[in-house]
Amino acid sequence: MKTSKSYIIYLLTTLLCLSTCKEENNPIPEPEEETCGCNPVTQEQAAHTFILQTDPKLILADRILYKNSIYQLDLSREEVAELQIPEEIYQEFTDYVENLNKE
Repeated sequence: MKTSKSYIIYLLTTLLCLSTCKEENNPIPEPEEETCGCNPVTQEQAAHTFILQTDPKLILADRILYKNSIYQLDLSREEVAELQIPEEIYQEFTDYVENLNKE
């Protein structure tokens, strides 16, 4: 009697394991198109951003700071060279800053 109960328990346990371990045919769902929760950028907006970030005059104009009652260009010649900004444009802006401070 004891062996038949053990045998039945063993059989039920084995069947239970086999039924839960069987491979399922549930396909993995395809991910939906990723969204960032923001508006898509148009080509015109991208071009505008590119100009703002690469125009040497805009870069230099953005770095004119007013500190302690004087204007200063917050870029050194080395930094300007690294940014590949022409020397003539850098000189134009240093002259401009000097004129601002004269007024």
